[in-house]
Amino acid sequence: KAENMIARPTVSLLFDNRTGNLEDHGDGLLVTARGTAGQVSCEEDSAIVNAAFLAKNPNMEKFLESPGVGLFRLDVAMYEAVHGYDKPISWDPRKRK
Repeated sequence: KAENMIARPTVSLLFDNRTGNLEDHGDGLLVTARGTAGQVSCEEDSAIVNAAFLAKNPNMEKFLESPGVGLFRLDVAMYEAVHGYDKPISWDPRKRK
């Protein structure tokens, strides 16, 4: 996966709050973040990002210390949100009003 993101850094990340049951399928909120992925490489940045990751996922410490394992950042170019089956709403975080 990491090799693919390094070779082709244009990625998307989907957030979906639906439970998987048909009961909430039409009411769910989906948000897609599209942008460019990059491996966190600066030692100082890596320490900050690793600490934040481990604060939420303390059980992943040994995995994160494994050779060849690293975290990526996503520089978001566009968000798209859909509530239920309504028309998507797009937002470019780089264009602030």
